[in-house]
Amino acid sequence: MGGEGPAEGGGPVGEGDSEGGGEDQVVFGEAAREQLFEISPEAERRFKDQHAAVKKLWKEEQKFRKDDNKVAAIIIKFLQNPSRTKFFILLARLVARNVPSAFLLALLSLINEESEKETLLQLNQSETGAELPPAEKPKSIELRSDVGEFQKLPPEIKSRIDMWTQNIFKVGQLTQEKILHSLTNEDSTVEETFFQLGTFVLQDYLDTHKIKNDYQEIRNFIDVIFRKMLHHYMTMISAKKVLERPEKEEAGSGGEGQTQ
Repeated sequence: MGGEGPAEGGGPVGEGDSEGGGEDQVVFGEAAREQLFEISPEAERRFKDQHAAVKKLWKEEQKFRKDDNKVAAIIIKFLQNPSRTKFFILLARLVARNVPSAFLLALLSLINEESEKETLLQLNQSETGAELPPAEKPKSIELRSDVGEFQKLPPEIKSRIDMWTQNIFKVGQLTQEKILHSLTNEDSTVEETFFQLGTFVLQDYLDTHKIKNDYQEIRNFIDVIFRKMLHHYMTMISAKKVLERPEKEEAGSGGEGQTQ
């Protein structure tokens, strides 16, 4: 793939920063903290905001520990690795927006074995369980990595990425209305953090396999794939509402007939 990706940060972390690098790139650690405080009051404010977001993550963890202790424990364990520092802020933002924890696990599953095991377990239960009607069981869609420079990746790497995106999509289907609600801003745009987390995860995976990569190429790929997922969720929700409408109308007319 293209040139070397950005340093440890892998790209920007601030809202709407999709171009990576430059003054907007956030670096963590004591030396970086001192540097930020020296640069400007604005830089100091940004660091404090991000530090507050990290603290919020731990508070939010207590909340969804009550609902799903196992999922929370996996995410917290993942974040305890010093090399995962750049994921703190992004996960904190998504947790604060009430993105389902199972969906966050699916996003992390490409680079975290425990997340992958839990994701596959949940998908297996949802696909084989009797609690969901056939129409609501997770389905696959065309989400292939044959995009741009990704066509040049080794087959086994492409296959692994394809499986990752499919698993994210399938897990999201289980709570697709909540996914759309939590990831959509008031102005109907999609929350940028969603794309940034996916970009960081994929870049981390490629780095681990010693594959040269470019942040913007990965970001563009994630943008295409993730927007396609959300579009399918919207389509499925709309179709479901159309199918449900005649049933409600029929039930309503039946009630009126009985009243008469």
